[in-house]
Amino acid sequence: MSPYRIKNKRISSPLSGFPFLRTRNKLPEKPRTPRQAVSELGTRMRVSSRYAQTRMQNILLTHGWRFFIFSLLMRLPASMVMLAVMMMLAYQNNEATLGGYAAGTVGISAAFMIPVYRRLSDRWGQHIIFFAVTVLNILALVWLLLESLSFAEGTSGSITRFLLAAALTGITTVPLGTVMRTYWSAEYLKTKDRRKLNVSISLETMLDVIALPAGAVIAGLSTLVFNAQATLFSVLIIDVLGLLMILWRPGSLPIERRDMVEGKPKPLRGGNRSLLWLPQIGMICLGTVLGSTQAAIVAFALSTDQISVTGFLIALLGLFAVASALFIIFERLPAFTWVAWLLSGLGLTAATLLLSLPSSLEWLVLALVLVGLSYGICLVVVDSVLTSLAARSNLDLALSTMQACSLGGIAVGFVWAADLSESYNHQVALLVPLIAAAFFFVLGHLYGFLWRSMYEERLAPLPQD
Repeated sequence: MSPYRIKNKRISSPLSGFPFLRTRNKLPEKPRTPRQAVSELGTRMRVSSRYAQTRMQNILLTHGWRFFIFSLLMRLPASMVMLAVMMMLAYQNNEATLGGYAAGTVGISAAFMIPVYRRLSDRWGQHIIFFAVTVLNILALVWLLLESLSFAEGTSGSITRFLLAAALTGITTVPLGTVMRTYWSAEYLKTKDRRKLNVSISLETMLDVIALPAGAVIAGLSTLVFNAQATLFSVLIIDVLGLLMILWRPGSLPIERRDMVEGKPKPLRGGNRSLLWLPQIGMICLGTVLGSTQAAIVAFALSTDQISVTGFLIALLGLFAVASALFIIFERLPAFTWVAWLLSGLGLTAATLLLSLPSSLEWLVLALVLVGLSYGICLVVVDSVLTSLAARSNLDLALSTMQACSLGGIAVGFVWAADLSESYNHQVALLVPLIAAAFFFVLGHLYGFLWRSMYEERLAPLPQD
């Protein structure tokens, strides 16, 4: 029997966000005062927060705090390299175009390699792949540093060799977020524990968002205290530290060869899976918002001769994204609904609209705070929607594809914003995140329409006898 036809049972439309109760002959409840409603809401939020904290603590205690440190540390190169390349060339050459193209080359190369590393880690194990890729990434970073020195000395360096070094750096960047999501999806296939899956994906989203301000702070401080090349040198040091952690007691890290699921993986089509392309395109939009905003911030710092505040501004964006994402995660708000997508998309569009207005430094700070808050919520929403749609199919493939879409969107954002800022100015470049956010909002409308037309007519109230 369908669960939607069980009487006196509380059910919830999977993506509508409005729980309801079908009962017969139930006495109406006594109306609550506003004070009682606020008190009950506060109690529910405290209980939800304690529940989420307990579940995450169980995961961290099961795998150890060394796993948490490694997961955060090895996310930094992926979030730092594009920003580091653009900041380096902007600082030493006082222009954004070449840095934007180099950053985009890094991002596109890394996005194309995500499905390759996913398959290789399944066949050979994550330890071997992590070790080999990290060693190659160290060599690629050294080559990129050497090529950047030719531009720093004022000579005409080879742009072709520089872009090739950027491409090799992207190819050899460890996609830790993808590998860890693959690990959690394999755990879900073994345990069928949906609550653990939701918490683990929330943990991965939280680590991805935390890596943004952490990488911006490291890049900004290294550029300000030392020189332009120090941004890439800091990524090199992080790679070395990660390599040492892989070599030292690798058995304590939950990255190991896993048994392949018997039979062929399920295709990403049919049923709920027919809607998976929507959150994946939505992730491209969010990546474009992030990449173009970072590139426009660098262009703003160049035009106002305030390159030293670049790291602070990007870190501010990331810190407020972390704050909003943690609030949604720990309060267990229904982020998987199409209503949540619409509201978060509306907030992101409004925030990027404010960002595109004529901006002094003070106005830019305020707009970045709002963009960060909206971006963190949108990231949790897209992760939750995709996990909800793909949990019964090939979750591994869906999550890895989403990570590739994110990196590709960031790369596109860097290129477009850098090119527009050089051809016009940084405020024209700030139209790119506005357009991407508006498209993300339109996707939310389309998602809600398709979901309602395909599924919600099944949830019509039962006829009364």
